[in-house]
Amino acid sequence: MSDEALLNRLLAERRDAYRRYNEALTLVDRAIQSVPDLPKAPAGYDETLLPTINETWSIYSKETPPRPEGWGTRIFGMIWPALSPILDKQMAFNAAVVEHLNRNVAAHRETQAALERALPALRDAFDGLIRFESLLVQYLQTVTPLADAHYREIDDAIAQLRTVTDVAQRNAIIAKREVERRGAPMAPGTSAPTQAPQAPQAPQAPQAPRHPD
Repeated sequence: MSDEALLNRLLAERRDAYRRYNEALTLVDRAIQSVPDLPKAPAGYDETLLPTINETWSIYSKETPPRPEGWGTRIFGMIWPALSPILDKQMAFNAAVVEHLNRNVAAHRETQAALERALPALRDAFDGLIRFESLLVQYLQTVTPLADAHYREIDDAIAQLRTVTDVAQRNAIIAKREVERRGAPMAPGTSAPTQAPQAPQAPQAPQAPRHPD
């Protein structure tokens, strides 16, 4: 594979990776959640009538009431045996209801307090999660310009490399042609140029003798 083909393949792979990065960033941006409409904590357990219920649940004493005198004795003897079991059942029911209310009032209080604490905390947690998601998308968006700048630097370096390569190739072609031209055989009937003979130097005139002063 030639250098140009390898470079084109790398550039195509880079474009494909950049496209997939943008698609993934779009999906992340669309996946940012919104804070759900959480309900407010419900009203607290109504304990208004609980003291009254605790005071009035017993409707009669378990002791047998005194028998009336006179003719009422006979009537009481006929009614009380039938009425007593009914009153006992009612008393047992009242006692069970009061016990249930008293036993569960603490649980209702704890549930109310837990909801009052949990709902704001849950809302804050959703706010924090959404804020984190938004910051994450913003961070990923800041990566894109950095990558673009990096890619531009690479493109500039590639362009400069191509320019240097083209110049080197042209110089190599010119040098090859020059070498081929100098090493080519001479045409027939031509002779190599000879060096021109140097002109003879003129003899120097004899110097006259010097007379002593």
